[in-house]
Amino acid sequence: MAQSKEIKEILAKLQTIQQQINNLENISTTIETAATKAVEDKERQRSLVLIGLK
Repeated sequence: MAQSKEIKEILAKLQTIQQQINNLENISTTIETAATKAVEDKERQRSLVLIGLK
């Protein structure tokens, strides 16, 4: 019985770790998306400036 309880506790901890990993992956994706958008916005601004200079 003690082993069964320990296994359940370990599984619960593993599930918590998996949730934390998923959260980190979501944060990473959000940061990557924001960085990509920032670069695209900067390139768009640069293009508009170059068009304005012509």
